[in-house]
Amino acid sequence: MAEGLADSKQEQLQEDIVMLRQVLDNLLAYSLSQESLMNQFKKYKSGSPSFNKNIKIQQDLKMQFKHVDDSLFAMSLRNPKIADDITKEIGNVIYNVDKALTSFTDAQLPKGLSHQHYSIAAANKLADFLSDLLSSMQMQMPGSGSPKPGQGQGMQLSDIIKKQEGLGDKIKDGLNKSNNPSDSNKGNNGNKGKEGENGEGDAEAIMQIYKEQKQLREALEKELNKQGLNGPGQNSIDKMKQIEKELLNKGFKNETLQKIINLKQDLLKLNTAVQQQGEENKRQSETNKKEFYNQSNALPPALLEYLNSIEILNRQSLPLRSNFNQKVQEYFNKK
Repeated sequence: MAEGLADSKQEQLQEDIVMLRQVLDNLLAYSLSQESLMNQFKKYKSGSPSFNKNIKIQQDLKMQFKHVDDSLFAMSLRNPKIADDITKEIGNVIYNVDKALTSFTDAQLPKGLSHQHYSIAAANKLADFLSDLLSSMQMQMPGSGSPKPGQGQGMQLSDIIKKQEGLGDKIKDGLNKSNNPSDSNKGNNGNKGKEGENGEGDAEAIMQIYKEQKQLREALEKELNKQGLNGPGQNSIDKMKQIEKELLNKGFKNETLQKIINLKQDLLKLNTAVQQQGEENKRQSETNKKEFYNQSNALPPALLEYLNSIEILNRQSLPLRSNFNQKVQEYFNKK
């Protein structure tokens, strides 16, 4: 019965992990879409056709966030300890979206933009919290601390550097697409759809890069722990965490790409430290081996002194006392 209860808890945990991943995807899509819409509102005057169209998009985004709200509410019922933090940030998002809609309808553009900004900040804070929660839940799964099939002993530092460089290339591609939206929309018959004003195409790509960045950080933490370089490598770990947060909060940005470029330099220095440490360990091992052989070939000083004393005794007659000398003679005469 106890075993069945444990299996049931593991199944529920697995379901929550799957749901939470989907929620994070949707939340990131909402955040990026909301930011894109906020930038659109800055371009138009109230009362213009485009301005009114953006109000309609804001209403659609409110409904989009409702799906996130419903999913998180369902999770909080099964996991009460997360309810307070989630409820607070959800409330901040909904409150500011409602206020933004009211402000734009009343032609109060600056006030509406301010509420949009607060809505995005609350969504990003919620995403950051849920990301940490997802990591914690994944660690509770059986076998989470050991390599999965096909992973061997984990990535080496050289592999991490190569994959980190690949993520920089992906962000560079994302920046190019963001700066040239017409290239992304070819074949859509003029319909912006996923990669247009809503930015959901970018959201999907950013979420994938975010997941890969998180996996690289975890791999680096394991490798540094194995090499005993946790201290020197902590700066790189902190930079990776900062990149993860910026991906969630800002999406494809030049400053994020620059941070990845700077991170590569830190990782190369770490790789050099690992190589130097390996060479040092090798030299110490060979030195110890040589010292061991030298000691085995040479006789200890104490033993040499003893052997020399035996040789001297063999060459010299012992100055025995007369009574001892007499007993020695009697001994040999008996023989």
